[in-house]
Amino acid sequence: DGPTPRAHAAALLWPEVSEQKARSNLRQRLFRLHRIAAHELVRDAGALKLADGLSVDLHDMPERLAGDAHACSGSLLGSHDYGDQEELEQWAVGARDRWRSALRERLAELAAGLEQRARIVEALGYAQRLVAEDALHEHGHRRLMRLHYLRGDRAAALAAFERCRAVLQSELGLQPGAETLQLA
Repeated sequence: DGPTPRAHAAALLWPEVSEQKARSNLRQRLFRLHRIAAHELVRDAGALKLADGLSVDLHDMPERLAGDAHACSGSLLGSHDYGDQEELEQWAVGARDRWRSALRERLAELAAGLEQRARIVEALGYAQRLVAEDALHEHGHRRLMRLHYLRGDRAAALAAFERCRAVLQSELGLQPGAETLQLA
């Protein structure tokens, strides 16, 4: 989220202790982090922020995905559970939602761009990843169907339609939209 006041970071990480104790915990953790990494990772200039030269996955996602449809896999912050710290858990859920949304948007953009440049096989990789990330994304299923068809694989296009139909039915109790049916 960018530079964060020390007090806010401390309160998120140690909500059950006094502000003074939380700040002390934060100071100790930052010291240990610096010692373990043997490099400054977090700068403390009134607010905590990443040291110069470091980046966050979310910010460099577009470049990483541009060369590899399978880059940026996994959940933001891994599978860490912050359920015992309500405010931190809310932040993590929101950050993960923003990450997934940005990922899906970028995958769709890359698939569309590659399709427009007739790089069908490469576009297929991004479309398949998009559908894997969000099986309810009907537009992604249509792109996948279209790319298989453009590649000359009608059977794969129809199989993609059947997977779309099945997931929409089982998850939402819906049938594919008119555009998807027409494409099939």
